[in-house]
Amino acid sequence: MADDLVERVADAIDVVPSQLDVREQRRAEARAAIAECFKRRPIEEAPKDGRSFLACSGNWITVCHWHKYQMCWATSGPVYSRYPCDEQPTHWIPLPDPPKEFAP
Repeated sequence: MADDLVERVADAIDVVPSQLDVREQRRAEARAAIAECFKRRPIEEAPKDGRSFLACSGNWITVCHWHKYQMCWATSGPVYSRYPCDEQPTHWIPLPDPPKEFAP
């Protein structure tokens, strides 16, 4: 996700100074690409493969994942948690990709 965002922003602003009208269009495209990455999505669309993401509902936000054995959203932390979320999340936002030097 983060690499895609970087590429889309780079593509959007890569114009020569004589093309100011194109530059403004590209800036708008970059803004849209960034906004899309941070847009809240309905919880029904959240991944259920164990990946963690930001979950929110009302006035709270936490990192959680789908717990496949308890069949519920569970909080995530330093140790893989089995504790169900106190409140059912209503929306989610994907977390950025980890830095490449930490990727497996």
